[in-house]
Amino acid sequence: MSLLRAIKWLLIYPAIILVVLNLAVSYSHSSFRSQADNEIATLYSYSGSLSNKTYNSRQLAGLPEPVQRYFKYSLKEGQKYISYARIKHAGSFRVNPSLDWMPVSAEEYFSIEKPGYVWYAELKPFKYVWLAARDTYFQGRGNVIAKLYSGVTFANSKGNETDQGAMIRWLSEAVWFPTALLPSENIRWEEIDNNSAKAFFTDRGRTVVGVFHFNERGEITTFTADRFMDKSLEKFEGRCYDYKEFHRIKIPSKIDATWHLKTGDYTYVRFNVMEIEYDKAEKY
Repeated sequence: MSLLRAIKWLLIYPAIILVVLNLAVSYSHSSFRSQADNEIATLYSYSGSLSNKTYNSRQLAGLPEPVQRYFKYSLKEGQKYISYARIKHAGSFRVNPSLDWMPVSAEEYFSIEKPGYVWYAELKPFKYVWLAARDTYFQGRGNVIAKLYSGVTFANSKGNETDQGAMIRWLSEAVWFPTALLPSENIRWEEIDNNSAKAFFTDRGRTVVGVFHFNERGEITTFTADRFMDKSLEKFEGRCYDYKEFHRIKIPSKIDATWHLKTGDYTYVRFNVMEIEYDKAEKY
């Protein structure tokens, strides 16, 4: 082979490999995203029509005082019960206390009357490296999948511990659609003191418990619960702050999540709400 021909092949082969890799990544991304889109459609079709119920402060009688304070702060009289919510958020995430924060952009879709969610996110740990993640709760079952370049699976979590963790996530993030926290067949409240109350969330025969903490204005400031982190039950805390009014409802625009471990505190999520819409049963 002549030197010229050899140089030609040395130039062509890397280009071919690069094209093939780009096509493979593009296909994997499209396939994983389509899977999430199908799950969003299934979530909404299963959940049925919009609720015709409306909120009235008279229905707060008998609830713990800080819970009443919260609903009076966050909701207006006649507020229609929210059946669905969809959220776009940005922020940062880290998978290990010793690693740096990585930027994350995500969409999350919720159903309320038949509780469930689909969370789809893309994360960039390094300049030319990205991950795609999908976290779901549907019909009482949770599932978390994470893939490198949307194609190489390095996490696929499911089972009883994942189911419990997903229920805790739904309960803690219900602060983004407050009518979901009104008493119902799914939600029951129990008094603790003037600034905290215990919430019991029941779905498909399983009940999880979390404690909401309130300030004097009526804002939820933190949520705490025993939640599974992989296979071990740990202390979980969600911090809510920077309340803003979206569609006449006051919700926290920022949420941080922290594990309180024996080895120390590990904050792994910082979410900033960029956009939220209610009762649009479709994907962005």
